Amino acid sequence: MSAFFLKLIRKVLMLTAWCAGMLGLLYGCMFVTGHAPACLTESKKTITGLSGFDFEISETDCTGFGSDASMSVFAWQEKDWRRTLLFKFDPVYYVDLPRISVPEPGKIHIAVSWVGSIFSRRYEWRGMRIEYEIGKIDYPGGEVVLDEKK
Repeated sequence: MSAFFLKLIRKVLMLTAWCAGMLGLLYGCMFVTGHAPACLTESKKTITGLSGFDFEISETDCTGFGSDASMSVFAWQEKDWRRTLLFKFDPVYYVDLPRISVPEPGKIHIAVSWVGSIFSRRYEWRGMRIEYEIGKIDYPGGEVVLDEKK
């Protein structure tokens, strides 16, 4: 290899290391001042003992180089620590939390009047059918279905 290419490669590697160091320093400064990208999750509501199941509605807010928010509905059987994500969406903040019910054996009903978009949802869990009642979706499409393949 010629000396020119070796010098070029060395300069590129040094520039890359310098940029990585500067980004690390910038992130460190943002972290110290409380502006580093971070996500906080807060449990908004827990429903226990609904037909043998427990449910939690939680909100996750991420800040930093922009902001992102999501609301999730988790479920688990009573006395079981393994939570399963049923529904995750972009919330509209002046709308009430989702309503969860078990109207009949084998069916879970989740209702929310308005969402920005849906990130993911499950239509079946532990042999139960999950039905959704969503009044308005600002940006439909792009959701992931979480059901296991049979």
